[in-house]
Amino acid sequence: MAGRILASIRDALRSGPVAAEVQPQATKLDGRLVPADADRNRLVATFAQRAETSAATVHVLDDAAKLPETLSRIIPANARITLCHSEKIDPRLGRSIVSVLEPVGRVFLAADLDDEGLFRSTVTVGPVDFAVAETGSIALAADPQRQRLASLVPNIHVAVLWADQIVPDLMDLDACFRKAYGQTLPGAVTLITGPSKTADIEMNLVVGVHGPAQLHLVVLP
Repeated sequence: MAGRILASIRDALRSGPVAAEVQPQATKLDGRLVPADADRNRLVATFAQRAETSAATVHVLDDAAKLPETLSRIIPANARITLCHSEKIDPRLGRSIVSVLEPVGRVFLAADLDDEGLFRSTVTVGPVDFAVAETGSIALAADPQRQRLASLVPNIHVAVLWADQIVPDLMDLDACFRKAYGQTLPGAVTLITGPSKTADIEMNLVVGVHGPAQLHLVVLP
């Protein structure tokens, strides 16, 4: 027995090294779920489908003039509304977002509120930096107005975005933020996918414990 084993080893050594099979090098394209050249309609449709899978509610509007009516359906009457970064919304909307929200509830600017004021809000409305079709997520950069905190404390978070802010894949975000912010990149970026959810206790899914129970994503053309 031992002789046969040793003979097999000697034969293997005499045969020389075995040529390794060369595997093709993986590229970024191999990891994409949404093509980099996907058109805007596909990006919006994919984003909406993925976001709704995560329990977000998506409102795709074909006309920005429909925003007031849409917000009036989302936001309860007489709500206490915290508004983040109106200066990012107004130029593209072509009107003051405050004027859109005032018929619905009491509007407070996030920049003017302390922690207690933020925690008293029932709805937060604000823009996004980007959105990701692949995951149905929105991306918020850290900022002095504390938009991330403002988005966490109310029961309802309403994010207003434009279709051209939707990027195909998570791997596209880095280049987008570098182009948008240049050398002054934000200290942190938060990705939000659906409303707050947890299953810490007995694996029972509970919504709205650590953040808003409702996430509404309003996509403008």
